[in-house]
Amino acid sequence: MQVELEVSPKAVARYLFASLGALVVLGTAADLWLATYPGPVTQEVLHRFSLVRDLSIPSWASSIVMLTCAIALSLTAWSESRTGAPFARGWWIISFAFFALSLDEIVMVHELSGIILQRAAPGVEELGGIFHYSWVLVAIPVVAFFAAIMFRWFLVLGRRTQMQFLLSGAIFLSGAIGLEMAGAALDAATSENGMTYFMLTSIEESLELLGISLFLLAILERFSEKGISLQMSVASAPPRQARHDKQLPRRPLGSPALDDGRV
Repeated sequence: MQVELEVSPKAVARYLFASLGALVVLGTAADLWLATYPGPVTQEVLHRFSLVRDLSIPSWASSIVMLTCAIALSLTAWSESRTGAPFARGWWIISFAFFALSLDEIVMVHELSGIILQRAAPGVEELGGIFHYSWVLVAIPVVAFFAAIMFRWFLVLGRRTQMQFLLSGAIFLSGAIGLEMAGAALDAATSENGMTYFMLTSIEESLELLGISLFLLAILERFSEKGISLQMSVASAPPRQARHDKQLPRRPLGSPALDDGRV
């Protein structure tokens, strides 16, 4: 039996943006409430919906969308490799990058890179301002290097796909790095994270969710344009044949054994 799954980008967009929009609204409301410093129990509940806090439901949703992008990119890479398309390896590279981003969203490797950098170069911690979160000093050259090695792959994409990838990437990076640096400067200048900081960080996380969502939709739209369909074959097991055990020869009770040792 073969099952064919057709993905409609419009249907995915409708459900995806509805779900993420609800998370953004709930997360923003939770962050505004947290800015008033409610009681400890209320804070623990609100942290689960916060856009600002790590290890929350929005962070989990972001990781899932990134993982979905990685899987979709892997399917694209597999399809491009089979047809011998130029620079098919680029799809595998960007797929691995999204797997890494999905993992980082949960385990926060980027923050660890900032801690390692501070240990290796203690003067970095004194920069302050937009570099108060020192991990951006690692992220910026990494992004630049990744863009350089993927440039030739980017040039062979269709014009529409190029524009979609550029737009989604610009939105994501403006939040993940741009507003992150603005929030770092605000955090360094004030002793308390007030309403302004919460709102800025909420916008930052919203831009990240929007960017990766647009990127996923761009990949799915390319699926439709290239005629890529997802198929799954399910093999049914053959009917089980009745088992007939070998019967032992019967002899009357008390009869002597046969000469050859058979009974």
